[in-house]
Amino acid sequence: KGRLNFPVQGVRIREYGVDDGIGGTAKGLSIATRKNAQITAPSDGLVVYAGPFRSYGKLLIVDVGENYHMLIAGMDKIQESTGQFVIAGEPLGTMSNKNVKSASLFATNSTTKPILYVELRKKGTPINPKAWWADEKSTRG
Repeated sequence: KGRLNFPVQGVRIREYGVDDGIGGTAKGLSIATRKNAQITAPSDGLVVYAGPFRSYGKLLIVDVGENYHMLIAGMDKIQESTGQFVIAGEPLGTMSNKNVKSASLFATNSTTKPILYVELRKKGTPINPKAWWADEKSTRG
């Protein structure tokens, strides 16, 4: 705990556990990023999925060990592929140069920036990632 770096700088627009705006509860963190922002690996891990996910942009699922997985969604381009091992801080992909409307369902429809969605799971169940982030100041909410 307290050792993961945020995958991107930006403005946190939805936190884990709050109303998701569509009748449920947010299972992850949504961050409004700058256009074409580079996304980096928050932790070392094995990429178990890299590709499109519905209409939410590109999704990476990284097995970070001890029954934990990190889901990172909303990217326009992914540099890694399934089966690759990534190191914390390594570039994973980039955001779009425009707002991805469907990805904003994870967050809000009021932003004109691309939205990155980050979820931490333990044994397949989303958990609150707040205690895992090394520096709460690396994004602003």
